[in-house]
Amino acid sequence: MSSGRWARGSDPVDSDLDLLVEFDEDATLLDFSALELAYGELVHGPAQTEG
Repeated sequence: MSSGRWARGSDPVDSDLDLLVEFDEDATLLDFSALELAYGELVHGPAQTEG
């Protein structure tokens, strides 16, 4: 898993970071999309999501 290397700053350029997110039962697709966009802005690149 690359998250330890990412946290230490020793990850390769093409390394990824896996996140597990739990939504409230009343979360909508718009909530999911907003999180995806915010994450993309944070990492300065596209976010790939699986649901």
